[in-house]
Parts: sequence; C-alpha cells; structure tokens
Amino acid sequence: MPEEPLIFVEVALVGGMADNIQALLDKDAPPDDPKSADTAIFYSISNAQRGLIGLSFGSFLIKRVLDDLSRELPSLKTFATLSPIPGLKAWVERRVAANDETLLSPQATKALRGFANGEASVGAALLGSLLGGHWHRDETLRAALEPVLVRLAARYLMTARQGSEPIDRVARFHLNNGARVERLNWLADTSPNGFK
Repeated sequence: MPEEPLIFVEVALVGGMADNIQALLDKDAPPDDPKSADTAIFYSISNAQRGLIGLSFGSFLIKRVLDDLSRELPSLKTFATLSPIPGLKAWVERRVAANDETLLSPQATKALRGFANGEASVGAALLGSLLGGHWHRDETLRAALEPVLVRLAARYLMTARQGSEPIDRVARFHLNNGARVERLNWLADTSPNGFK
C-alpha cells in the first residue's frame, strides 16, 4: 500500500460560490479554466481505507489543500464547502413526532394549509403530512416549503446541541475547523441520497 492514498478531498475551482452539487458534478458542463477561478469549493472528503474509519485526518488535509491551492492559484480568494446537513431530516421528524408547536409560524401554517388535502391542517402534523410524500416533485409545494425548511435548517444549526457543540456532525467538523455558516442553499443536492 505504499502509493495508495489514505484520504482524499474533492475540490471544484469555480467563479463565485456554488449552490448546487449537481451543477458542480455535471459532466456535460464546459470545463472552467482553473487559473480564472476565484473560488475553491470543497465538496467531498473521504477515507480511502476502511481501517481508518473513525480517524479524522480531514482537518489536516483541508488545511494542506487550502495552503497548496493558495500558493498555486493566487486568484483564489474564497474557500468554501458545499456540505450536507445529514441530521436535519431526523431532527425535523423528531420535532414533528413531539408535536412541536414552534415548527410552523402562523404565516407558514396559512401558506401550507392549502396543500393538506384533508389531512392535518395545523402545526407539526401539517408539516409532517407534507414532508411524508414526494413534496420535491411539486413545484408549487416546493416553493411554499422553501422558507419553512430553510428557517428550520438555520434553527437546527444554531440551536440543536450536543453539549456546547452543534449536534450535526458535518457542521461540528467545519465549525470546529474555523468555518462559518455563510448561507443555506435550497435543494443543493437533489439526488436520492441528498433527500435522505
């Protein structure tokens, strides 16, 4: 195994902040010139060896790649990640099951009530019934849910804690390494795994 990688990071060199993983991975998109890029988007980091699962080399690798890219491509001014929020779905589901009355504001309830189809029409039950189906396939429902789910994602990142740290493992990793939440990207990964 002398020449086998232990861990690898995938980086896209682009103009401006990316907001969608499918656009970054689009094989049919015209290639960008790395020398004209002003932003490096880190979008995946993985251990290459099963025996290393649980050991974190990520911080070291990201900092090393950041230093190398800064030196090789001085036009890069922004370094960001396009990272998932893997615990969000389960957190929302737990809040729905607990009938959390703070999930929907009165305005959100009013905006979503028309999509209920005779099912629950208030609060957590309403949200749970809408998220239980294929909401992402309905353009009008998707637009109505966007402000609700973006607000819940922000709340999750800011308030769901494990001790003093964020409960979300990806957020915890990045925030502990000096990152900040710049923005939340709506439907940034529309793959089956992204929705999961």
